[in-house]
Amino acid sequence: ESAVLWTVPPKATFGLTLLAYGPLLWKIWQAPDRQGLALYVALGSAIAFTFGWHVHEKAILMVTIPLLAALPAKDRGELPDL
Repeated sequence: ESAVLWTVPPKATFGLTLLAYGPLLWKIWQAPDRQGLALYVALGSAIAFTFGWHVHEKAILMVTIPLLAALPAKDRGELPDL
């Protein structure tokens, strides 16, 4: 329990995470693209990091490493439009 922050139940964070994943999953479903895979993984990890119930600081590496892997594709102009 925190004296300052409110307590968010795990079910609420699960619902928020599913809700936030919706647009990303819709984009992937409508236009699957192998070249954007690293970007999609990074975005999905960012959603899980943002809305997760119990997240450690090291979990941000799950966002930054795929983004670093996507940088060469960005330089070549091969990333999909979001």
